[in-house]
Amino acid sequence: MRWSKSNSTRSGIALILVLFIVAVISIVIVSFTFSSNVNVRIARNYRDDLKARYGLESGLIYARKLLLKDPSTHDSLNDIWNTPHPSETGLEPTEHKLSLSLGESDIPVEIEIEITDESSKINVNELLTNNDTVNTQRKEELANLITLLGGKPETISRLIDWLDKNTIGTYETGAKNKKLDTLNEIGLIKDIDKELLYGKSQKGTEEFSFVRADDGFENKKGLIDFLTIHSGNKVNVNTVSLEVLTAILDDSKSAKSIIDARSKKPFEDLADLKSVAGLTNTLYKKITPRLTVKSSIFSARITARAGRIKKKVTGVLKRNKRSVDIIFLTE
Repeated sequence: MRWSKSNSTRSGIALILVLFIVAVISIVIVSFTFSSNVNVRIARNYRDDLKARYGLESGLIYARKLLLKDPSTHDSLNDIWNTPHPSETGLEPTEHKLSLSLGESDIPVEIEIEITDESSKINVNELLTNNDTVNTQRKEELANLITLLGGKPETISRLIDWLDKNTIGTYETGAKNKKLDTLNEIGLIKDIDKELLYGKSQKGTEEFSFVRADDGFENKKGLIDFLTIHSGNKVNVNTVSLEVLTAILDDSKSAKSIIDARSKKPFEDLADLKSVAGLTNTLYKKITPRLTVKSSIFSARITARAGRIKKKVTGVLKRNKRSVDIIFLTE
């Protein structure tokens, strides 16, 4: 049979039409598949986001439960809120952080809880009294702490000018002239030393220690890690860091002796300090009005992970006799 030229043309057109239709159908299928995958991922992310949010709420509830469960008349780093026993809590302590999993699905919620005693820090807002005058004791303590961290003396003046209500001072440019609402506000102070404030980051195997490394300061924390705006005017001698205690006492040897003594047995009463080796009676009388063995304000940092979603929240908790209330919450 002989094909005419018109038949060949019609066959070519038909083939093109078939290919075009196949291409359109393929595009529709690919588009539908892509859209379905996107919708599935959106649904998964929404599910995991919801799980993580519930995980944060569960973590806060658990943190409050741990604080309320602590029956002792004094607070120390040996308490259940800081180093829980797995057999009692079902949690796994890792570097003073509590970890647990919720849910039996293939995407469980991983929750990490870190509770810190706010009374282990120096309240930076107390640098100014209610009458807007400088609190000389806090100024001295903060100056000592800044020196230990390798900071410059002018940092104190920058803090004072930021906090005080007047506009007279060397560092008043852009100053808030009010007390801090959050610690992160310190980072807004003009020309504040960010390395001093947040600590020096490690690069590779490079190690960093404080200037006075011979006193045992080995962590890489910054000034902000030793400050608070929530505690009262007393520091808990059982939870205070070596750095803060040294700044308060202005005596590194006595501070080290106190830390060593409490590691063997927490102080149940301030009078127990009298038995610390090397602590003079004069120094004891000087520092006891500044110290306590009982705390009521704690911060709880909660991290919740579900799938690829990770959420964090920090709550400031106030412990009363029968309840633990949330007084500040930020994500």
